[in-house]
Amino acid sequence: MKKKLYNNKYEKKLKIGGGSFGSVYLVEDISTHNQYAMKKFYLDNISNGGASKQFSLLTKLKHKNIIEVIESFTNNENQYLITSYYKTNLLNIIKEKKLSERIIKGIMKQLLTSVNYLHSQNYIHRDIKPDNILISSNGILKLTDFDLCTEIPKNKNEPLSRNVITLYYKPPEIFYGDLYYGKGVDIWSIGCVFCELILGYPIFKGKCELETLGKIIEIVGAPTEKNWPGVSQLQNYLPYPEKNGILEQVFNDKISSQGLDLILKLLCLDPSQRISCEDALNLEYFSDACDENELVQELNLE
Repeated sequence: MKKKLYNNKYEKKLKIGGGSFGSVYLVEDISTHNQYAMKKFYLDNISNGGASKQFSLLTKLKHKNIIEVIESFTNNENQYLITSYYKTNLLNIIKEKKLSERIIKGIMKQLLTSVNYLHSQNYIHRDIKPDNILISSNGILKLTDFDLCTEIPKNKNEPLSRNVITLYYKPPEIFYGDLYYGKGVDIWSIGCVFCELILGYPIFKGKCELETLGKIIEIVGAPTEKNWPGVSQLQNYLPYPEKNGILEQVFNDKISSQGLDLILKLLCLDPSQRISCEDALNLEYFSDACDENELVQELNLE
């Protein structure tokens, strides 16, 4: 039986992922036997740009910590995107192994480096989570899945979508209906990933938006005009009595004081006060972060 080929050279092996925008498959180039990830975009998302939009974006974004794009093509009215394939993602690592703080520092340093580059190009990712962070056999982190990535509008009065960011990693301003957000949404998600690396589970794990927001208020504290000027003007804001968070108690004896300080700066309720990726990378906290070779050994990536 003749094998079905995509773009006359890619043979589908198995499905390895999927989401609201499409399905992802492991494919092999029949001439070189190299393996790649192939994303098939759902038809109702092609009108939003689909594979061609991501190909154009990823062609511009050249950085060692961002997924490499190979090509895009159309086949029987379906759109496909071919990228490099890496079998390990951060979610698998979190599930499989308790990580030392030194290893966590190495992962966080690379994650911050990738998002710092993205922000320097005036883009926000809008879906940072462990599933979208791949790690190569050489210990190099690769940020992937740019379905929701967008350029930051030059006009500050231009609204953005609130239908972004996976629930556990969504910042409070999105819950409150802020349509004029910026880089701070990615910073909050990075903070959530940092916490998950330490705890081994999502820190704001709720079944719905209201429950997840309740977790944020319980752990970080209640947003008020005192700690977040202007928050009461957001369209979906619900007033709460002043309440201090319990982040210090959650991470008691689980991380160094410098690590806790970084968590507090990443998970600041007021998005304008969250630390930038660049400033975070300049903290003394990362002075003894592990390098890529150590990641390979500790995470058994070879």
